[in-house]
Amino acid sequence: METNDYHYLASDYVKFELPVTWSARLQEDGKQLLFVRAYGRYVKTGSFDFSNRYAVGGSIGVNF
Repeated sequence: METNDYHYLASDYVKFELPVTWSARLQEDGKQLLFVRAYGRYVKTGSFDFSNRYAVGGSIGVNF
């Protein structure tokens, strides 16, 4: 599987990614910050041996 990933990554490709981040303070006078991040990614290869790849992901967290 690693060899196949190497061949995929070594092929010509175009990548489109759309990251989105939202954040808000938990309290008006506090320093805690809640954030939500999400992304969508599309990778189009220039090789007929590989199909295009789609990915989505995200995270939620608090900064102190």
